[in-house]
This record gives sequence, structure tokens and C-alpha cells, in this order.
Amino acid sequence: MTHRHAMGLALLPLLILGLAGGVASEIYRWADDAGQVHFTDNYGLVPPEYRDRVQSRPRSPPSEPLAVAPMPSALRPVERTIPSSRRTPRSGERAAVVAVLDGDTIVISGGEKVRYLGINTPETHHPDRLPEYCGEEAFEANRRLVAGKTVRLEFDERLRDKYGRLLAYVYVDNLFVNAELIRQGYAQVSTYRENQRHHEEFQRLQQRAIEARRGLWGGCVAIRVPPPSAEPRTGAAQRGR
Repeated sequence: MTHRHAMGLALLPLLILGLAGGVASEIYRWADDAGQVHFTDNYGLVPPEYRDRVQSRPRSPPSEPLAVAPMPSALRPVERTIPSSRRTPRSGERAAVVAVLDGDTIVISGGEKVRYLGINTPETHHPDRLPEYCGEEAFEANRRLVAGKTVRLEFDERLRDKYGRLLAYVYVDNLFVNAELIRQGYAQVSTYRENQRHHEEFQRLQQRAIEARRGLWGGCVAIRVPPPSAEPRTGAAQRGR
């Protein structure tokens, strides 16, 4: 076996693992000012001026795992642990919002996804569900509150959810965003057992929203959602789904 062939075999598992990792990545979608819809699996390719309107969804996992034949130990590459450049913010730190993904999830500078603590908004782009009632309105309400702004993050007992997202109470200056979405009626109370700091406050705000028939409790008529752009049904956009 030549040296070139040995090197090719050594790199083969890395190429296969790279392809497998791409399947589990997310697809980002946005519409430009001309109404053209774009898709990419690389968030860095989203133009900065459109990151406040980008939406994402996980790719569907493959139906069967990719099988990789074991390699002789002499040809296996040396594994090295590469330290992550992502640092978990401390409670009270500030960060810029670079994308709003839905009614209760944002991306902050550095790439961390932040899931709002204590609330739940209707789904808009879930891989296994149809868009839920009032989901687009909840997304728009959240976008208007935080898009392009600097937020302060406060944490509770549990720091991350099962998907690895940060769990946080989010503030824009003195505005408590989690509470404001409940007050407007675009979020429901949904509290982790470990994170109960504002549960009673959220319950009171929700009851007032129900009584006032705001947001999802009253038909989602209090906020105007920009009209959706027409999505092409063929071509590259379809292949990117």
C-alpha cells in the first residue's frame, strides 16, 4: 500500500463523520427585501441585515445510522480534544441579539441559543408539527421586543435544557421580556421544576391576559404580522428544505 493510499484511508472516517454531522444540523430560512426566500445550513452565510428575521428548524435525522467499517489501529487518526470557544455567560451579563428564531428563542452574540425561562409560545417551524395557532404573531411580538438589541440574561437553578440551549430570564433595559410576552397574551406559563423564581408573577400576568382576551386568548388580532413572502416550489429553495 502506498503512502497516499494509507493517508486516504485514514481520512475516510473523518469525511463520513462530517457528512453525518451535517444531517443533524439546522436549516436557516429568511426572506430578503425583494421577497426572495433563501435557505442555508450555515448561519454565518445569513447576511447581517436579515438576521433579525431568520427562522430555523432542525434537519430530519437519517432513517438509519451510517455504518462505518472499523479501520486497522495503525491507520486510525489520533483523536484530539479541541477546546470550545463558546463561553457560558454569567448571570447578569449582557449580549447582543443576532437572531430571533421564534416566540421564545433567540441567538445571542457568540452563537448561543437562549430559550426564555418560564414561558412557552406556539410553534412556528417544528420538524414534527404543523405551525400552531398564533405562532407567527408570537414570533413577531418577540422580534419587536428584542431584535437587534442588547439584552441582559438572568439564570435560575437549571442552566440548560435537554437541547443544550441556555435557559434565561431576558431583559431589555428595564423591560422583562418573558413577563411582557405573557402580559401581551403571546406566551403561556411553562415552568421547569428547578426554575420557579417568577412562577407566581407569570401566573398572575397570564390570568389578566385571559380576562382581557389578549393575544392567543382573544384571536391574535392585537398585532399585525408582515405578509409572508411567496416561497418558490421548485429549484434550489426546495432542495434546501
